[in-house]
Amino acid sequence: MKSDHTIAPFLSLGILMACSSLQAAVIFQDDFTGNPDTGADGLNGESPDTTTGAAAWVSASNFNADGSFLAASGTAGASATLLYTPSSGKVYTLDSRMDVTSTTGWLAMGFASGQSTATNFQARFVTGSTPLGRVWMLMSEGGGGAAWQDGTSVNHVEDNTISVTGTIDMRIVLDTTATTWTATWYAKDATASSYTVIKGTEDVVSQASINSVGFALSGEQCPGTITSFSLSDGNVIPETSSATLLGLAFGFMFVRRRR
Repeated sequence: MKSDHTIAPFLSLGILMACSSLQAAVIFQDDFTGNPDTGADGLNGESPDTTTGAAAWVSASNFNADGSFLAASGTAGASATLLYTPSSGKVYTLDSRMDVTSTTGWLAMGFASGQSTATNFQARFVTGSTPLGRVWMLMSEGGGGAAWQDGTSVNHVEDNTISVTGTIDMRIVLDTTATTWTATWYAKDATASSYTVIKGTEDVVSQASINSVGFALSGEQCPGTITSFSLSDGNVIPETSSATLLGLAFGFMFVRRRR
């Protein structure tokens, strides 16, 4: 019979492999510190701090590399997106932190179709826009948050109970583990410990059309700052994973006792 010194490393390896499946993969992450190498001010063409597939920001001139943004007078729509198509069998978490300092405009975050560097009303996620928001939400300094699918035509809901004075965290969880994908929308004040559900879990209407992720801006003279953005995914964890870990642990204990 093999000693525990021979078997233990294999048990440890099994535990490590099982635990590794619990780790989420960071697809995109950006803290918008600008680009010190080129001194570029605009966000367009800049790579996030962590990227996938060499994706770089496709952005209107309204968005800057330091995360600041401004919708100028007469150009009340813009977007900044990264090229990405979600895969089946994942649970994606899209997060951003921002401060919108206008009472008339809004900043949106979400999954979309298409990309654009244009600055006009047809570039802000709403119906008829490119990019068109597919699973998205917005926060407005003037009052609450809202969640949509497919522009502004499907599943609109508003929640004006959240204080939007100051910095806001927005989150969308996109679950692609079933044949029909689902999404859940969240937001909170940056100082709060937990999120508020803006819209509960809904089936995704146009899942096959999603091929970008990022921001859209609307409003005359709407300034603000984005301080962080991230998209991560976690592989589906089979229900047996916990049992596997427990079994490995007991197996290790059994070997130790037989020593």
